Amino acid sequence: MLFIGNIHGLLFLHVLIKTLLGAAGFIRSNATLMAPSLGTKLASSRKGCHQQAGVDFDETFSPVVKPPTVPYHLVIGCSESMDSPATCCNNPTAVSDIITQLSTAFELKDLGPLRYFLGLQIEYKKVGLFVHQHKYLTDFLHKFHMTECKAATTPIAPTPSLSTTTTDLLSDPTPYRSLVGALQYATFTRPDIAFAVNRVCQFMHQPSTLHFAAAKRILRYLKGTLDKGVLFQAGPLALTAFTDADWAGDASDRRSTSGIVVFLGNNPITWLSKKQHTVSRSSTEAEYRSLPLVLLSLPSFAKFSMISGCICPLPP
Repeated sequence: MLFIGNIHGLLFLHVLIKTLLGAAGFIRSNATLMAPSLGTKLASSRKGCHQQAGVDFDETFSPVVKPPTVPYHLVIGCSESMDSPATCCNNPTAVSDIITQLSTAFELKDLGPLRYFLGLQIEYKKVGLFVHQHKYLTDFLHKFHMTECKAATTPIAPTPSLSTTTTDLLSDPTPYRSLVGALQYATFTRPDIAFAVNRVCQFMHQPSTLHFAAAKRILRYLKGTLDKGVLFQAGPLALTAFTDADWAGDASDRRSTSGIVVFLGNNPITWLSKKQHTVSRSSTEAEYRSLPLVLLSLPSFAKFSMISGCICPLPP
């Protein structure tokens, strides 16, 4: 099933493919498309029993949408609808033609204006698109019986320090892993918890009661900030990236943690907190080790820009 939504008159394809009709699809049209864009190969997933030896038996099609993809297309859609309303908003015939063409290859369902997508809630504001996860987080709190918990003011506490040397291990690590996994998806619209979530992710193999308390603190912080999210606005579409590192921030192994954020115009479209693999001998070395993380992400956004026909100049 391929779901179709609409943002300011722009077509948005919800790539939630339940029944696959062929290995992959290609879309080519003169109208403006979002996720995937013009000529972009649809990511799809096929059941193993549907694959044929000698044809596509050794191929894998992933249904996963990478986190930066959705914010990128939301920014493009918001900007194009503001900058070119005649092309994007007043051409229902083009949108209808695209839906007709897609219906010949896929089973379609038109959801109308995009409001809810993969746990993301989209609100239409005068200044842009506000994306949050209020419902997802509320359900999350209910699942872990924390709807009445006291909200925390910060997602992580400076003390006590988290490490792998704790002996009070959980007898069943499944609840911890479930909690941390759900927190990872919460970072989709919450860059403010990226560092804290990355920290608790480092103890998935042998979590302790202390680690569980740290993970629940993130949930208590989210309890008090359910109305927070990311606002995407129209504006000049230039890619800008920032990096940072906390030198020897982990007291147990003296490794540093890198942090990156990439902006498209004034809109953050990807952010990441990741522990470095080796020990840096200086703060300068730690900063330089953070650069590859952001440098590897920029070419993909430049490619997105070329596919969608949008020019996103990179700073020198």
